[in-house]
Amino acid sequence: MNPNKDNENYANMLIEESMKKIHYQSYDNWICNFALNLEYIWKENSANELTLTDDKLVENQKSSAI
Repeated sequence: MNPNKDNENYANMLIEESMKKIHYQSYDNWICNFALNLEYIWKENSANELTLTDDKLVENQKSSAI
């Protein structure tokens, strides 16, 4: 057996388990926040409306602070 591969597999398993635990612990909080913000989500611009057009992109590049 390859000890490096075993260590990599073990590290990946630890990362996956840690992330799963974080997601399960945070799920109720995320749902609550989503419910609280749902009214604002409906009123906000869509991602498509927020996309920079070529004109806006050029304008932003001109006003950049360097």
